[in-house]
Amino acid sequence: MKVLVADKFEQSGLDGLRAAGCDVSFQPDLKDDALTTAIRETAADVLVVRSTQVTAAMLEAGSLSLVVRAGAGYNTIDVATASKRGIYVSNCPGKNAIAVAELAFALLLSLDRRVPDNVAELRAGTWNKKEYSKARGVFGLALGLLGYGSIGQEMAKRAHAFGMPIVVWSRRFATGRDDVTNQAVPMQLAKSPGEVAERCDVLSIHLALNADTKQLVNASVLDKLKPGSYVINTARAEVVDYSALAKVVREKNVRVGLDVFAGEPSAATGEFNDAIVALKNVYGTHHIGASTDQAQEAIAAETVRIVSSYKDTGKVPNVVNLAKKTPATHMLVVRHHDRPGVLAHVFNHLRSGEINVQETENTIFEGAHAAVARINLAVLPLSVLEEIQRDLLALPGAGMSILEISHRSKQFEAILATAEADIRALADIPANYKVLFLQGGASLQFSMVPMNLLTPGTTADYIDCGSWAEKAIKEAKKIGSVNVAASTKEENYSRVPRQDELKLTPGAAYVHMTSNNTIEGTEYKELPTVGDVPLVSDTSSDMFSHPINVTKHALIYSGAQKNMGPAGVTVVIIREDLLARSQKSMPTMLNYAVHAENGSMYNTPPAFAVYTLGLVMKWLRAQGGLSAIQQVNERKAAKLYAEIDRSGFYRGTAHKDCRSLMNVTFRLATEDLEKEFVKHATSAGLDGLKGHRSVGGMRASIYNAFPEEGVEALVAFMREFERSRG
Repeated sequence: MKVLVADKFEQSGLDGLRAAGCDVSFQPDLKDDALTTAIRETAADVLVVRSTQVTAAMLEAGSLSLVVRAGAGYNTIDVATASKRGIYVSNCPGKNAIAVAELAFALLLSLDRRVPDNVAELRAGTWNKKEYSKARGVFGLALGLLGYGSIGQEMAKRAHAFGMPIVVWSRRFATGRDDVTNQAVPMQLAKSPGEVAERCDVLSIHLALNADTKQLVNASVLDKLKPGSYVINTARAEVVDYSALAKVVREKNVRVGLDVFAGEPSAATGEFNDAIVALKNVYGTHHIGASTDQAQEAIAAETVRIVSSYKDTGKVPNVVNLAKKTPATHMLVVRHHDRPGVLAHVFNHLRSGEINVQETENTIFEGAHAAVARINLAVLPLSVLEEIQRDLLALPGAGMSILEISHRSKQFEAILATAEADIRALADIPANYKVLFLQGGASLQFSMVPMNLLTPGTTADYIDCGSWAEKAIKEAKKIGSVNVAASTKEENYSRVPRQDELKLTPGAAYVHMTSNNTIEGTEYKELPTVGDVPLVSDTSSDMFSHPINVTKHALIYSGAQKNMGPAGVTVVIIREDLLARSQKSMPTMLNYAVHAENGSMYNTPPAFAVYTLGLVMKWLRAQGGLSAIQQVNERKAAKLYAEIDRSGFYRGTAHKDCRSLMNVTFRLATEDLEKEFVKHATSAGLDGLKGHRSVGGMRASIYNAFPEEGVEALVAFMREFERSRG
């Protein structure tokens, strides 16, 4: 096996790779085009790097089958391209934890005693004991940890030894994977990064960089720090908003220790300019957290273990880019003679049926005469129904059905926390928004929104773009003053109002919109511009069918039953500052602030609906998130609209610039022809195509879980119906 080591690497690691029988090429100064060329010319099977960028061009240049990041992270590697090309990506998690924790504590102690400033003045010939005798000391200061992986755990050990109480936020606790009371070091759990910042004296950041953590430590978190607090970042620069960090340095006298920066040179030496290091009270080091002999020896040994395992068994330890769960929904078990061509014959039959094989395992019985193959197949999109079926009998770890567990049990608390965490991750919801799980459907929100937000003496603007918006307006008028900013009712709601048609009230309490109209088949492609007025959006029929910019909304509500789960739970995402509008004189069950304060547990929550919603959120994340599901939805809708527009036999009812991706509405020449269409479609297994009774015609609702094969079947039926009736 040929191994190309393209970064600085310990001699013990090189010796270990050679002892394992690898042909090692050690070229530690390779970068960019030179590395691409070396990968091609050496025909390396394995590439080992530390901080060197591994690009798509490099992965496509040769015959690599494994890339090992000799370190903890892997954000320097184009993992997406590696996955597309079937190249394993592995790393060495936890091996540098001690070294990074040591540097983080060195930065903390340096900040407290201002060690670099002491040294600078001594070297300049100045003695200033009067100034540098001023120090708080770290004993008794509360250490706030964001992240509790290997490095966070090492930090906790050292903080405990220094007599520092610890408060921590980590997804491992938020999702119920671990319990803070089980840790070796005593600590307190915070519900959010903002709460950690509010409660600590020292904020130390130890989060891996991913889509969920990018810019997680932003102004809404940093503004909660006490004046004079300390901030340490030895993780990744992209996790923290450095402009917001610079602001609290200037305004709140916060002291900062940094080992990571956004604009670091790619080489070990070079010019460096970052405005934040010029600020008083900011100390920096040269991204050296993992750079101790102890850490590098441990990483070298782990790299040798990974490569050796791959060479000897074909299995890769610590691999980061295998699917956690494939789209397989069925298992085919084949007992067969162990002869050439038997499985090939099976696979040919699967191929002819356009059934995709996700995973396969073939076990040989003693004597090598017979074998059994287990083949996991993706026949339909991944469904949560089988998991629900299992949990209806006994929820794992609970010993009873999901329908029987107490809503106050640890199992349900974990279900609720996981569902919220997945919703936050999918929609990139900032920490200053609350996620509520309520009841009553979106229709109850028609009343709750004005009851909580439409304060006396103010007016709410409503955009009338469909039947559900009309219902929301009707309920709001019972509460207070309402201005219908625009309406397309006279056009049968065949489009949504344009921006230039909106007549908004200056200083309105809020602007209400409906993002997708199920009955009329229209949707907003861009949010209306409403200035500083809070935007409230009913997203019941298109929530999580595409990415959503939560920060442009003040409140979002959505009945779950279209894309998020079963009927029975309504998700409300509300910006924290709006909670102050909820008056204590309101009915308690209709008060957003009460539900927020009680974590959606003021009354008995819809436990089964929340549980199912949580499974759907996991399914969405497994599909690749909202951007990936949007691509699928756009593709499905495009196929259907193309058929509607193809010949004129079918006529779309919505304006083309605001056609819904979820609800495709169309008509035929006569109502009798439409009735015939519905009748024959139902006989062909295509049910539910009759339009809403208020508008007639046809409506195909193609929500997230509706398979693309279903759209293709409908298109084929439409063509055949046109051929036979046109």
